[in-house]
Amino acid sequence: MLREDWSPEEISGFLKANNEPSVSPEWIYQPIYTDKRTGALFTAS
Repeated sequence: MLREDWSPEEISGFLKANNEPSVSPEWIYQPIYTDKRTGALFTAS
């Protein structure tokens, strides 16, 4: 979903609305922040 430009808030809301195991937007942001520091997974094209 991140690769499709969904925000962490949208992902969290979607999971909750569809009775899927959900996580907080902050939990989703953690690997994004780590990635920005290392230039890996999410920031690579």
